[in-house]
Amino acid sequence: MECFKKKGCCYSTVYRVIQRYVQFKATTDLPRSGRPRKLNNKQMKSIAFTVNNNSGISHRILSRRYNVDHRTI
Repeated sequence: MECFKKKGCCYSTVYRVIQRYVQFKATTDLPRSGRPRKLNNKQMKSIAFTVNNNSGISHRILSRRYNVDHRTI
């Protein structure tokens, strides 16, 4: 616990992470309820890379490329 105090973590945060690991065998966030995402992380990074490089591709063309509605982009 001393190493967490040095890092500035409070006791309740450390306790909550430990309890989550004991209960779910994971420290990451659990899946959320609601509609699943249409694009995965790899596709989102690819779109962001294309947009940030000023390639001149419209969002409608990108939406056709990834087979989603243009409002998703």
